[in-house]
Amino acid sequence: MQILVVAATSFEIQPILLRDDIQILVTGVGIASTVYALTKALQNHRYDMIIQAGVGGSFDAKLAIGEVVAIKNDLFADAGAWEHGQLRSLFDLKLSDPVKQPFTQGKLLNPHLNSFPLALPAVDAVTSGLVTDQQALIALAREKYDPLIESMEGAAFQYVCLMEKIPFVQIRSVSNLVGERNKAHWNLPLAIAQLNKSIVELVNAIKSSRI
Repeated sequence: MQILVVAATSFEIQPILLRDDIQILVTGVGIASTVYALTKALQNHRYDMIIQAGVGGSFDAKLAIGEVVAIKNDLFADAGAWEHGQLRSLFDLKLSDPVKQPFTQGKLLNPHLNSFPLALPAVDAVTSGLVTDQQALIALAREKYDPLIESMEGAAFQYVCLMEKIPFVQIRSVSNLVGERNKAHWNLPLAIAQLNKSIVELVNAIKSSRI
């Protein structure tokens, strides 16, 4: 069972970096870096499963800092246009087909979640190239997409995996509330500890179940 763990930074997966039983790819932060690094890696090796792991912001304070979730749907939240106080996606603008591979009604759906031995809540997410502390913009994204998690790489990861037809799962540990850019108010140590605990549990469960 060839499993690859993908992360934007080594900082997020520091606790497992020295393990020799887990293959790791650090892509760099953002959509472009993730697409390039993962696509390049898949040119040289075919994996049975890929796990993307990282911290993320939560749109809902009810989701506790340090809680780990699996992402069932992701999308590119800032691909489109701001017009007349509204957020319009590429699909709204008729520049992309919302049902053309790899999209399902404009979202990047993970069809594999039920195949994984997950004990994590499955939630919707958005991916933004530009995160913000502007509450008006955050409110627009919430109203349009109703996400629970925000990251800077998730949709890029799911896009590549869907296009390459490789089973995958994206897991995120909550480090902060969306819009809170003062990292003194984040809890990165807790989020990273819980994230890496979940990575190890998931890898072990996948290997044991031979999905």
